[in-house]
Amino acid sequence: MYMALFGAIGGCLVPALNLATDLVYKKEPMPEFSFLFGLLILGVIGAVVAKLYATPNDHKSALITGISAPALIVALLSNATTKPPQPISISPINGPVSYVPAFIASAHAQPRPESPSLSDAQVEIGPQQTDDQYQIWFYNNNNKPIDGQVAENPTETQLFDIPTEATSFIIIKGGATSSSVSLEPRDGDPEPVKVTLEQKTSLRQDFLRAFGIKSEGELVVK
Repeated sequence: MYMALFGAIGGCLVPALNLATDLVYKKEPMPEFSFLFGLLILGVIGAVVAKLYATPNDHKSALITGISAPALIVALLSNATTKPPQPISISPINGPVSYVPAFIASAHAQPRPESPSLSDAQVEIGPQQTDDQYQIWFYNNNNKPIDGQVAENPTETQLFDIPTEATSFIIIKGGATSSSVSLEPRDGDPEPVKVTLEQKTSLRQDFLRAFGIKSEGELVVK
């Protein structure tokens, strides 16, 4: 009985510690209950493996054995789903856009105007829970990117100048891209366009997170 219990604790230990690290240091939101269901499955695996292979009546052996099998599954699944960084791709609004560090992006990014003319209007985005930088890209009426700006301090309110020809914008954070947000003509309007930025994950994504498969989720602009 106790051997299976220690094995189950070991099975849940690695993903539980990873979650605690994300919550405390990265200030990420708490996942949905489906994450707990994933932990339950790993706990069952840890209990079974510990019962079969751990040294009898050795709780330490049961704990270590319980950790090893689920941790191996998590590592294999994580490596299988990890994708290498892709060069930045600026395409029409409905197309894919990805982000990589600036030193890579500078070599691959498509050229854009050096000094786009700016209107008096701005987009205001409220502070984020984490300090992960994000980008805002403005598009013209032909769905062509005309200017991109980076949020230098995401945990604070950010203001972005709107180019004169801009009719819409998208936001890129990590590997997630928001849907297009339309802009109305606002020349001379002193009030910025205020939006909020949220990153939401599905029940399936939170379940897979227990197995080390972490998804960016959906980027929602309101």
